[in-house]
Amino acid sequence: MSEQDMSIPMNSNAESLPLDLLAEGVARPASAAKATAESALTPAEILKWIFSFPAMLGALLVGRVFYEGRTFFVDPDLWWHVKNGQNILATHHWPTVDPYSSTVAGQPWMAYE
Repeated sequence: MSEQDMSIPMNSNAESLPLDLLAEGVARPASAAKATAESALTPAEILKWIFSFPAMLGALLVGRVFYEGRTFFVDPDLWWHVKNGQNILATHHWPTVDPYSSTVAGQPWMAYE
């Protein structure tokens, strides 16, 4: 084989090359062997990644969010207050009567909270 016949285009992969070139060991691109070697992580590299600064910082931040979230209690009237706020923004005035009650609708009402 001449040197010109053995040249491999840069964008080729080993599966698209003729089998006789693969058998001779000439056509195997170096990038394929390198990619296989790089994809296999050793246990030491995995431990380095797990105990790296970004991984530990992420774990601490997620843990802190869950720790703080366990003591966060939502006011039972929160959604009622949100709905009143939307009503105030829509009408541009404070509500003076109770618009949501089925028993005393239209009666004078004042938000005391």
